[in-house]
Amino acid sequence: MPGSSLVGYTSALLLRSTSLALVIFTAPAAQAGDSVVVRVAPSGGDDTPVLQAALDRCVNATFPCTVRLAPGTYKTRQLVAYNFRGTFEGAGPGETGSRIFPAGTLKVCPGLCPDNPDTTTNLWPSLVIFVDGNIRISNMSFHLTTVPATTPYRLGTVLIDAVRVMGKDVMNVAMDRVSIEGAHTGESRWGGFNLLNCTSFAGELLNGKDPNSPAYNKEHDTYPLRGSFKFTANSARTCFSGFYVDRPFDSRVVLGGDERHGNSTSDVLFGFELASFQNTVAEISYNSVSASRFANIIVYPEYFTDVPSHYSIHDNLVISEGGPDGIFLIDNDNAHKIIDATVVHNTSRADPDKPFYGIVHPIGTEDTLIADNDLNGSALWGIYFEGVTAGSAIDNDVSDVTATYSRIYLDDKTSDSTVSGSCSPGDVVDSGKRDTILCSN
Repeated sequence: MPGSSLVGYTSALLLRSTSLALVIFTAPAAQAGDSVVVRVAPSGGDDTPVLQAALDRCVNATFPCTVRLAPGTYKTRQLVAYNFRGTFEGAGPGETGSRIFPAGTLKVCPGLCPDNPDTTTNLWPSLVIFVDGNIRISNMSFHLTTVPATTPYRLGTVLIDAVRVMGKDVMNVAMDRVSIEGAHTGESRWGGFNLLNCTSFAGELLNGKDPNSPAYNKEHDTYPLRGSFKFTANSARTCFSGFYVDRPFDSRVVLGGDERHGNSTSDVLFGFELASFQNTVAEISYNSVSASRFANIIVYPEYFTDVPSHYSIHDNLVISEGGPDGIFLIDNDNAHKIIDATVVHNTSRADPDKPFYGIVHPIGTEDTLIADNDLNGSALWGIYFEGVTAGSAIDNDVSDVTATYSRIYLDDKTSDSTVSGSCSPGDVVDSGKRDTILCSN
């Protein structure tokens, strides 16, 4: 049968430079049903050449293509793959799985790289970069333990991301069962982390202008993301931002999706950071998100976008490690709003010495629905409407919120909003205009 036989061969060129064997199993002809499996094992040294060669084997693939890492520890410098079409998978994210480390302090461009990433001249401060393609990243762990993480450049010596995805074409990207951790530097800059984003799916591919130019503007000088982007059962810890998703246009984004596939964060300043979505549907559900100082889940525009996006934020657990907003929605000051959000069936937890700022905190949004959430723990406010128009807080259980100020607060810039459900005297403080408070107790 065509495509059924397996032909194995070893790259003699790679074997001359390393003791690692790269074995590619493939059918002899590119016919229907053919597939390629590139099997890689760790060498004990610098694995960059073999890992890059393995990824390159799935570039522009028109057949099922998989790079499969054996268990063990891998050390690598920057890896870059353009139009990777296949699966990059390991043997598991745990101690006995496939574990990826930087090969020492990474050399990067001394300023910001003037062009898009490569592995020779434009060395971006990112460990693994995928540009365009249909990509699955699965079943491995990244350990960014080196301090300093990079040679000095404009942002210091911090690695911007462990895994980065960018592109200008429509993409289909999934990341599942991947664990990423950074390290503490002992310095105050970047929150004391050596890693800014554990993961970045970012609309930041350059379209021709040098980012060092004073005229550079990310909104106009980069390509947005387009396509489908899904994160399931991943973990991010010890980095400035756990999962950073920036500028998806006309897309679908899923973080979690069902109770078996939630993601988790800990020891981060931002858990999920979602910026400048346009005409995109986002589901953020069934995740366990711990954060300190800034926000567990934040949605915000870096600049004004044309078309609103819808965010369904439900069935998440948000945990305060000290001072963050739990679910934080920031819309622009214009009459044309871009955040269409529902926040339902979420729970929270915070110890007395690690309170939230606001557990659910929309700013400047319109028609935001906050319903059936079970909020617990210490906070300045349980639900804080700040400059909200026509918002609704319905049937939320705030009885176990230990609030410094109030369990539900509508500030003096909030208007035409509704609070209903079970409320005790003093639970709701309404300083807004034309609001409706319907407490059943």
